[in-house]
Amino acid sequence: MDYVVWSSLPSSSNRAGKPCDSTDSGPVQAGEMAEDAKEEGGGQAETVAFEHKLFSAMENPYFRLSAQNPDQPVMIVTFGDNEVALPFESIRKEFAIKEVSADDQMLNLVAEGLNFVVLLRPGDPIPAELLTGAPSAQISREHREIAFQRLTMQLATWVAGEESSVTDRKQLARIAKDPAIMARINDALGEAATHLGLEPDGKEKVLQLIERLADDLAAIEVLRDRFAKIRATEEKIKVLRGVTKSQQVAIELIAPVARMMATAVARFGNDFKEVDARTDKIIALLKNIDSQVSYIRERRNDLHRRLLAWADILEAWDEAEIGQNDTRVRLLRETYRFLAPRFMPVDEWTLRSKLQVSGDTEVDQRQSETNHGLAKTEVVW
Repeated sequence: MDYVVWSSLPSSSNRAGKPCDSTDSGPVQAGEMAEDAKEEGGGQAETVAFEHKLFSAMENPYFRLSAQNPDQPVMIVTFGDNEVALPFESIRKEFAIKEVSADDQMLNLVAEGLNFVVLLRPGDPIPAELLTGAPSAQISREHREIAFQRLTMQLATWVAGEESSVTDRKQLARIAKDPAIMARINDALGEAATHLGLEPDGKEKVLQLIERLADDLAAIEVLRDRFAKIRATEEKIKVLRGVTKSQQVAIELIAPVARMMATAVARFGNDFKEVDARTDKIIALLKNIDSQVSYIRERRNDLHRRLLAWADILEAWDEAEIGQNDTRVRLLRETYRFLAPRFMPVDEWTLRSKLQVSGDTEVDQRQSETNHGLAKTEVVW
């Protein structure tokens, strides 16, 4: 179904968008919007709910991020055979929603919530990140064990005078079962307790601190798995690039797709390296646990939001039979459409947007064929 985006219920003129690199946005301050909504509404805002009658009068409305602008939250409503996307500022204007009113605060809360879930509907629970700081994503026992093993291994290497951070999971699993390593960890717990001034039952308290950190770092491990799927998809595109020789449209699409995928992998890779570097000194982590947990959650929230947007495109690559020419072109077009507003250089994106708006006749027919179908039908009024 096509989407029509209204920035104001019909008025204004068409305008071109620019790329919105959602990888560069600042960290989300979980809980602040929930507190505002709570204070305004007189109670804890635990579900998506509005007072204005027009919200309930619309048929099956829901909230998501715009397909055209990944940083813009919109409300999707059905008019006839079309789904219409209403940006939040337009909703405030057309519904006469006053600043700091309950509905205004709820829109803010929904906008924050879309950092953590794909869509929200009236009646849905507010994402846990905004209420308690806990992750919405399911954390498995395996991911908690990985985080715990990593921290205890840091402790074991610290007490030996050569602290290092082991992130390779197979290596962690192997050395965690080594009796000599287990004995060293036990000794290290006592040494750490002394450094932290936690005598006499210091070992148990050090373990509690490590478990607290592991709970939050486990969410980073979940996100690391999602990033691994992006890297696997990049490898598929590299292979596809090597075997695509005759289909002109696919050839012209695959080069920019491969380039933007490489940019995405590099940026995410650097982000995980930064988190690893900030958490590779075990005693500093334990001494400043509150600030460290806050940092981990900020990075977790940022990474979760950005990786969440990849779910559909990664699933498409997992399920597709890329040996078929038609499937290959369709998948490359979908990937291009997803990557362009996030990872295409700003100057190039701006130029393409201007050409699309002006209908520049100098764009050759072959490029027009390549671009056909790359952008969803989103009319900005």
